[in-house]
Formats: sequence, C-alpha cells, structure tokens
Amino acid sequence: MTNFPQDQIDEVVRLFGKFQVHEESGRTFWLFPALPLRDGCQPGACDVMFEPGRQEDHGTSKMFFAHPLTTRSSRNQNPSSEHRLDRNWTKYSWSIKKPGLRLAELFAEHLGVTR
Repeated sequence: MTNFPQDQIDEVVRLFGKFQVHEESGRTFWLFPALPLRDGCQPGACDVMFEPGRQEDHGTSKMFFAHPLTTRSSRNQNPSSEHRLDRNWTKYSWSIKKPGLRLAELFAEHLGVTR
C-alpha cells in the first residue's frame, strides 16, 4: 500500500468516514461505502472509490463512483467506465492541478464533480 502520513489519513476518516483499503494490479484503492454526496446530486449516496496519487504516476489521483451521477451543474463531465475490484465504476475526466494538497483536500476536490 502507498504510504501516507497517518495524520492525513485520520483527517480523511474524520471528514468522510471509514474506508476499506483494496489492492489490485499494484494499485491502491480506498473504498467508501454509501458515501453521502452533495445536495442535488443523484444518487444522494453511493459507493465511492478513491485512488490516491502514486509517485510513479506523478501524483495522479482518481475517483470512481458506483453509479453515473446526475448533478445540478450542466458542465461536461466526460464520464467513462472502468472495471476495478470486480465491479464497473464510473469515473469523470476531472484533473486536479493543485500541488501540495492534503489528502482530505484532494478528496474534497474530486468530490467537486458532484456539484
């Protein structure tokens, strides 16, 4: 598993709830079951899978949703599908280009797709 500072992991748990850690093909995924999403987002909650950035991927992180999302925003979110952990997930073309974010800040930025 990719190592992250414990205080940052604790902050993610405090703000977004407990998660399960899964490994697949050398990649680490954090699964948040039934994570509540923002008001106006449908579904209102769903399983969310977060792949924290890996150093060899230049810190690129990804977020996956168990279901396609309908939001109040009309912006083009470019959804695509990816099969991970024996499930199909929806991911959005959502690039976070803010170096130095803490894990909780990065997670919240990814959740911005639900606005």
